[in-house]
Amino acid sequence: MGVALCREMAKGTSPANTLNSVAGGWIEYYGAFFQSELIFMVHHLDKLLYRWVIRKYKKHGSNFKRADNWVRRVKSAMLNLFVHWSLLGA
Repeated sequence: MGVALCREMAKGTSPANTLNSVAGGWIEYYGAFFQSELIFMVHHLDKLLYRWVIRKYKKHGSNFKRADNWVRRVKSAMLNLFVHWSLLGA
């Protein structure tokens, strides 16, 4: 499913729209049946965001640390942007 999300995000659609629609369903399912797996799903979604940031903003190069810093800044400024961020209070 991660590859499909990356393709959607590469088309120019907003990553928030793409991830929120899919992540909402994942959270509903995993929250009901596999609550212990939610944290791994959240980390997986953040990794997808890192990859999107690296592709979108070339100044980050292939540096995951820079992408991580960018995502953390956005996360602290807009906690409700993504469903999985507001879920855990990141």
